Amino acid sequence: MDTAAPHVLAIGETLWDLFPYGPRFGGATANFACHAAALGCRVSLISRVGKDDYGRDARSFLERQAVDLACLQVDPTRPTGTVVVSLNAAGQPTYEIMQDVAWDHLEWSPQIEAAAAHCDAICFGTLGQRHATSRATIQRLLTESRSARIRLLDINLRAPFFDDERIEQSLGWANALKLNEDELPHVARILELPSAPAEAIVALQRRLELEFVILTCGADGSWLVTKNLCHRLEGQKVEVADTVGAGDAFTATLLRGWLAGRPAEQSHRWAQQVASWVCTQQGAVPAWPEPLRQGPLATL
Repeated sequence: MDTAAPHVLAIGETLWDLFPYGPRFGGATANFACHAAALGCRVSLISRVGKDDYGRDARSFLERQAVDLACLQVDPTRPTGTVVVSLNAAGQPTYEIMQDVAWDHLEWSPQIEAAAAHCDAICFGTLGQRHATSRATIQRLLTESRSARIRLLDINLRAPFFDDERIEQSLGWANALKLNEDELPHVARILELPSAPAEAIVALQRRLELEFVILTCGADGSWLVTKNLCHRLEGQKVEVADTVGAGDAFTATLLRGWLAGRPAEQSHRWAQQVASWVCTQQGAVPAWPEPLRQGPLATL
């Protein structure tokens, strides 16, 4: 790994998405970790897999993605997480997420404590907090990682694994936020924000004093809001294989540009380009083509 690159911690779920065409590596946190590593970040994945074939395959896959596994735990009894994914004609997924799996029981460890001491950013989500054990570990990391410039919350709401209290608490830990058009109304209702998306995310950024807010709207494009910017991009027309992992790729790319000090609009365009390309591929973590990987970082 390049020691000059930003050190990013990704904490939460690691699992396998069981598509109609076969299993693919997945989990929002793990997807983000792989994409961030492809973009040149030093990435430590903080998660837990089972002592089973899926767990061993996950470790092998992550090693090939150059993700650091010092904080990836192996549960001796519980299985690696799996999700049954169904796709509609537009490639939009629905999920059946298995419960009481390895990543639900992520425990604090000396390895996590060491990673927390020196990091530039943390990405965490709501789904990874569905169990009390993993939730306590995620919250402790956010408390102890004082060096992190960005604490990025991906509000990945998956019924029935969320509630208002968990969303509010997670927002309190974050200083950056990513959500999609289906998740925004939940947040807007809880915080009593305006109903119009643009007004809601501007109000959200101001209310919580966030570094940035990302709103993805599928084929209708995306928004990026900062203290001084409200930037919208139209969606790109692509032939969709499936949309799984596109949001995670978007988040990783935007964060990489942000940490590199690139202009926000430039990072936003790059993130949308990457996410659109991921939609044309099967699975959440396809192999990146080199021109897409470099983007505006090519001159660094």
